Amino acid sequence: MEESVRHKMLLWYAKLPYQPHLVNMYRQYFEVLACNSGPVLVCCDDGKSRTGLLAALVQSVLGMHWDDILEDYLFSNKLGTESARIADAAGGLTMQPTHRGSLLLNSVRTSAETSLLASAFDSIRDNHGGIDLYCREVLGMTPALKDRLIGNLMS
Repeated sequence: MEESVRHKMLLWYAKLPYQPHLVNMYRQYFEVLACNSGPVLVCCDDGKSRTGLLAALVQSVLGMHWDDILEDYLFSNKLGTESARIADAAGGLTMQPTHRGSLLLNSVRTSAETSLLASAFDSIRDNHGGIDLYCREVLGMTPALKDRLIGNLMS
């Protein structure tokens, strides 16, 4: 059952870069980063799905090495405890020890795994050949916007 949940999550992550509400949010986020200086706050639950992908996209646009992107992505697992992440995902409900299967499934659902982020990036590469074309074709990032983004974040 755990593998079934993981498989469904891999499929969901492959579709994540194309969810209309996320495409709109990612487009706006890149514009804010390119046009403003100073910190930007992004709220998240686990830091591994919507926000994790967003952070990885930014890092990729900035030219970070894939290994460094993955290391940063996996940092979400060090924030809080696994049981706290599971309880948060369950709306604050606590799991009884007899619900070991439920704990395993929630662990899969709330833990950052490299295969999940890789699924999203593989989908982007399969459909666009890479992050640059995805950003241009899906997010509407012009070369000028990309240059401003890099200038703002790398100065």
